[in-house]
Amino acid sequence: FFYQSPNITIHYIQTATEQDAIDAIAELNAGATFAAVSDKYNQNTYSKGLKGVIKHITLNGNIPGVGNDKVLEDIIAESEVDSLKINGPIQTDKGWHLFRTVARIPGRQKQFDEVRSE
Repeated sequence: FFYQSPNITIHYIQTATEQDAIDAIAELNAGATFAAVSDKYNQNTYSKGLKGVIKHITLNGNIPGVGNDKVLEDIIAESEVDSLKINGPIQTDKGWHLFRTVARIPGRQKQFDEVRSE
């Protein structure tokens, strides 16, 4: 009823092939910046334009810029905040993905006093 959804931020790259995802991960592990690797490999124009950053993932069935991808969303939901851990390569019907979770505000039940004016 007065539930505030979680708010997750990820660094995200969608690639055309598994090999591109593996190559992107190798470059990240070698010290390349996420923005540079996103520019090189990212097939997702939304996140590529944001240097690989997707904010405001609320686990409502729609990932901004990606759309409805239940498999990917479930993996994001279970991922821990770790700016160094790369999740992937992950294949869904939308392609190959890799991401790292950089911020998470957990969902919570709001108190009545917080929503009284709503």
